[in-house]
Amino acid sequence: MSVNPASPAMARAINDRMALDLLFEHKKLSAPQLRELTGLSRPSIADLLERLQENELIQIVGESGRKRRGPNAKLYGLVADRAYLAGVDIRRDEVEVALADLAGDTAATVHRPINPKQRLSDVIRRSVVAAAEQADIDASKLHTVVIGAPGAVDQATGELGPGYAFPSWDAEFLPELVDALNVPIVLENEVNLAGVVELRHGAAQGRQDLVVLWLDRSVGASVILDGRLRQGATGAAGEVSKLALPGAPPPIAGKAAGGFHSLVSTGAVRELAVEHDLTGKDIGGVVTEAARESSAGETDFLAALADRIALGALALVATIDPGLIVLAGEIGVAGGEQLSDAVEQRLGTMTSIPVEVRPTALSEAPIVTGALLTALSIAHDDIYGGAAALDLYES
Repeated sequence: MSVNPASPAMARAINDRMALDLLFEHKKLSAPQLRELTGLSRPSIADLLERLQENELIQIVGESGRKRRGPNAKLYGLVADRAYLAGVDIRRDEVEVALADLAGDTAATVHRPINPKQRLSDVIRRSVVAAAEQADIDASKLHTVVIGAPGAVDQATGELGPGYAFPSWDAEFLPELVDALNVPIVLENEVNLAGVVELRHGAAQGRQDLVVLWLDRSVGASVILDGRLRQGATGAAGEVSKLALPGAPPPIAGKAAGGFHSLVSTGAVRELAVEHDLTGKDIGGVVTEAARESSAGETDFLAALADRIALGALALVATIDPGLIVLAGEIGVAGGEQLSDAVEQRLGTMTSIPVEVRPTALSEAPIVTGALLTALSIAHDDIYGGAAALDLYES
């Protein structure tokens, strides 16, 4: 049975979702404030508030002023503890889990080392359970878990794509997690999650078109156009590590080798540093020191690194015209404004297409934060219905 888009029921659903999104954004609002923000009449707002309270979606959380009394003085907020979401980031040697409520407020954060003798699915399960216990939350309230994957993911099987690997992330990984947690599990490329949070809270706020270039142990790009993450026909959009570029060996199918990856991954940047007589266990620290340009060798190293990054960025500028490129990942964070400025200047010598290059504004936990934002979008759509203000993914 089709629904008339102009029916009263549809209008109520649209208004309800609009009000819920506003309460998510502002945390608490009075009836007069909701009228002003939505443009709805006083009777419509009164009906809406009654309906949302009956459905246990909102509640009275206070009053707008001590001297005022009556219905209009009441402040309304989301029933945030109706459900909880988990975001998971898998690093080289640890799992980070953040738990948040429907209002987006973090309830708990857990870091757990990865034990090579344990299945990765078991480490994640234990971490999620520990976060729920830390927040004193019944596990039955967990709605969705979003996990940042270290590379492209086959959405049908949950396996990492060719060229990406992580211990015990195999064909059994996703089924094991679903059985263990009994909630929907979403696997998303960590670079896309970083792009989501960069758009909402980072260097790209207020922009609609951009690329987040992830320079870390893996290399990738999050492509956002018209405010939506673009994943491509197979979900592989942004796999820029495979760009064939001058000075790099040809990329190899099914392996993280050759191409752009061999120029700007942390391993490649470490080799470049050694060529310039710069050494250190922490390549991020080496890049940070070089950005200060305290010696001729460091200045030359930073210029060479900027040249390499600009080659890959040029392909994105020429094909996508994003207007903004954000450098993220360990190398992007370490290089800061000095590296991004050098890349922008180098691009200016190779193309007349205007493009701004900025460093990431998110030095801590971009992936787990992006996972939480994605989980919130899923939960809001499911619980609140309608089109999400948080919906950043192409339909």
